[in-house]
Amino acid sequence: MTNYLYFNILNGKSEKGKVSIIVNSDGSGNAGESSAVDIEFKKIGSNPTEYTYLAGVTQTEKIPEQAGNE
Repeated sequence: MTNYLYFNILNGKSEKGKVSIIVNSDGSGNAGESSAVDIEFKKIGSNPTEYTYLAGVTQTEKIPEQAGNE
């Protein structure tokens, strides 16, 4: 189980949540040959939540424009 953060550069939306990572096939094979990797990500617990990224500002800080908008 691990935390993840997903960011979609096309629409600017992101989410965070918890997943388990299951490796079904590790892609082992001979050097120089093609191989395939099969990995599943399964949600654990509650649904992912929206995440807002603010460049240069930590999540615990507030930027001046947001002060008083609570």
